[in-house]
Amino acid sequence: MKIPWRIKDLIDLEYFLHADENSTDKYDQEQIDRRDRDIYLQYIEPALNRNSSPDESRRTVIKLWLDHRRLAAAEHAGEPPALPGTIFAEIFKFIRCGAAAAGIFTGFLLAISLLGYSGTRPVNVSVLFCLLVLLQVILIVLSIGMFALRRFRPDTLPTSVIYTLLQRLLKKILQKFTNRVIRRVPARRRDSIQAATGLIIGKNRIYGSLFFWPLFIIIQIFAAGCNGGVLAGILLRVLTTDLAFGWQSTIQFSSQVVYQMVKIISLPWSFFLPAGMAHPSLAQIQGSRMVLKEGIYQLTTPALVSWWPFLCLAIVFYALLPRLILLFSGWFAQNQALGRLRFSHAACNQLIRRMKTPILSTRAIEPEYQKNSFEQINQGPALEKSTLYKAADAGSDVIALIPDEILDQSTEAMLSAGIKSFTGLDVRALIPLTFDLGDLEMLAERIRADP
Repeated sequence: MKIPWRIKDLIDLEYFLHADENSTDKYDQEQIDRRDRDIYLQYIEPALNRNSSPDESRRTVIKLWLDHRRLAAAEHAGEPPALPGTIFAEIFKFIRCGAAAAGIFTGFLLAISLLGYSGTRPVNVSVLFCLLVLLQVILIVLSIGMFALRRFRPDTLPTSVIYTLLQRLLKKILQKFTNRVIRRVPARRRDSIQAATGLIIGKNRIYGSLFFWPLFIIIQIFAAGCNGGVLAGILLRVLTTDLAFGWQSTIQFSSQVVYQMVKIISLPWSFFLPAGMAHPSLAQIQGSRMVLKEGIYQLTTPALVSWWPFLCLAIVFYALLPRLILLFSGWFAQNQALGRLRFSHAACNQLIRRMKTPILSTRAIEPEYQKNSFEQINQGPALEKSTLYKAADAGSDVIALIPDEILDQSTEAMLSAGIKSFTGLDVRALIPLTFDLGDLEMLAERIRADP
């Protein structure tokens, strides 16, 4: 089973890895090695799927390690800890809601201001269509182009002007938002908030454009909310005022040309709506054309009110729905980017090494320099001589190979007496043992020369 990753998980992962990397004390590092090894043996290895690919196994190992570190942090704190990933999720949720509310409010005010009608001059539907539909179509095409560029030429996006501007915008938004939030939260959560912000900004090289997608999603939420607010403003104006729409242009378009353009624009919804509702008819287009010198007296009421359904449907199909599609595409692209992560950077490699490398520990016995120490050891009833040494002749003598560190901590007389007491063998000579190749060759020659 594939374990999903979220951006909050990445932030918590980097937070814990950063805390381990900052440990400079040798004892603490040994404790970290032992802790990660124990986590792997007790909690991770039994849960691994042996048939999974190496990349997926690596993702699973790191995710299970992260989950255990979170549980350990919660147990240590006695309550759910304020981890940077959790803080980021809370901040991002707040920003999403704020973007949606700001978009709806902005769109509503925009529609109300554009639909001001004094009763003497109809609202120019040409201006409304250009501002509310055509401009958004251009922006949406640019967004789709960015998607295509990221999909087929991923090496081009980081050097593009748009991407650079959006990246800087994200950093400024996060920094300003962090500075405001820090003043209103308890002191124990401030470090986590600052750590989350720093990790998002500083890990761009490791995670590439992954942190671009949250900003992209927020932009789409704002744009979708703005379109929803525009629709709400138009419908409110239509329901509460006697609103009239007309069209005019300096370029002398004929009514037939405008009708054909409107008919083509209405194709997405003409399949399920009758022609009278899908778009204005040719007669209504002719009856709503405004000529400056003629005024509005020749315009007919049915023609003046025939434009608002077309305008609302155009906003829905050419602005709102594409924004929603881009919004869900952003979520999908973010999940795809998370699914492609291999966790192959240096900190993760060290973590995997700590978990999968067996721990070999050595401990030196402190020498006791009492006069009769070896006699006391020899008197212990629990100590028995090896059967190998029992088989040796009492009068035999040996050459003892002693590591340098033992020779430095004792004397030849004490070592000889100790060997005699345990083995019954006399020590002819004590030779320091090292792992230098030249010393080993000389040692071999000496043993061959003195059997």
